Amino acid sequence: MRKLFAVLACACLLAAGCATTSRWDAEYEKAPEPVRTDWALTKQRCGRCHTLEKVFLQLQVDNDRQDVLWTVEDMARKPGSGITRSEVATITDTLEWYRAR
Repeated sequence: MRKLFAVLACACLLAAGCATTSRWDAEYEKAPEPVRTDWALTKQRCGRCHTLEKVFLQLQVDNDRQDVLWTVEDMARKPGSGITRSEVATITDTLEWYRAR
């Protein structure tokens, strides 16, 4: 009985985790090809340190592309972010597409 409960609990957690990102994945499926290509990189880099929910909540605060750029540059300076200088523009463009759509 405990094993069944554990399996069901893991399945629920997995489903909940998938649901939190799928709404943004669905939005990016409508994006132009370059944005869709860069979405995987953006998810990977931003998701290393925090949830994508936090990323998209920040986009509600950022007022323009410069704000988004500042946020991405700030995150790139954090130890362990994995965001390289060359990726800052890519991630900024991807997030700015979402913010401005």
